Amino acid sequence: GIKVVAYDVDLDNPQIPQIEQSDKDMAKLVLQQAVKDKGEAFVGGAVYVAGFAPLDRRYGVWKEFVEKHKLTEKAVWGVVNDTVPASVADQTKAILRANPDISVIFTPWDEFAKGVKLAIDELGLSQQVKIYGVDISTADIQLITEPDSAWVATAATNAAVVGEVSVRAVSLAIAGQFPGRSVLLQPTLITRDDLINNNIG
Repeated sequence: GIKVVAYDVDLDNPQIPQIEQSDKDMAKLVLQQAVKDKGEAFVGGAVYVAGFAPLDRRYGVWKEFVEKHKLTEKAVWGVVNDTVPASVADQTKAILRANPDISVIFTPWDEFAKGVKLAIDELGLSQQVKIYGVDISTADIQLITEPDSAWVATAATNAAVVGEVSVRAVSLAIAGQFPGRSVLLQPTLITRDDLINNNIG
């Protein structure tokens, strides 16, 4: 008799409402910004590890953009371990040395973006290579708003709204009204310019 709602985890039970952020929409928002900034047919790379549902969905959108906008995907790399930013930074340095024409790196998780930014900073390439990410935190905002930061856009949902929607969904369930099998939260695009112009940082 206990009412349950789930966020970002599929419990494979049609009776349990799934509160989800739209991974596809988050990826679309930042990649549309990348095409707006860099134009069609840019040379890019993506940090990605298969087997994680949100990353799989976000990377799927990248592949669609590669085809639709005639982008060149030069490399795909990534690792999920205890030291993601440091490990990704090492990989990124090797990738950028081997592919100096990469101008955009898509990072479908902010831990990946941190590692890529480390590498770009160490190589002094923040003017040439730009990061388009997904997710945001207070620490991320500081990295994005740093002088000459390569991380120029990200997309995210509001954590407070996720909580509100979850409480509302479970309240409806308690009241005997099924909120629906899937409740999708729409994300927002956050650019470096937006943060700086609004003195957020």
